[in-house]
Amino acid sequence: MSDITDKPNKNPIILLVAIGIALSAGLFYGMMWFAEEQNLIMVILTASAVGLLAVAITKVISYYYQTRNL
Repeated sequence: MSDITDKPNKNPIILLVAIGIALSAGLFYGMMWFAEEQNLIMVILTASAVGLLAVAITKVISYYYQTRNL
């Protein structure tokens, strides 16, 4: 039986953050490419995608810690 003081395993969190960094870097690269092509709509869409990705990663991490600490 686990003790309440046990800390959750951080390996899934590290993997999730690494994937998030890679996806964010790709989206930022695409956003800069669209900016060079002067495509405002795609710049706005990729910026929104970066924001949504950040929110999703934050929610997954908080859900993981809430379920593991109960």
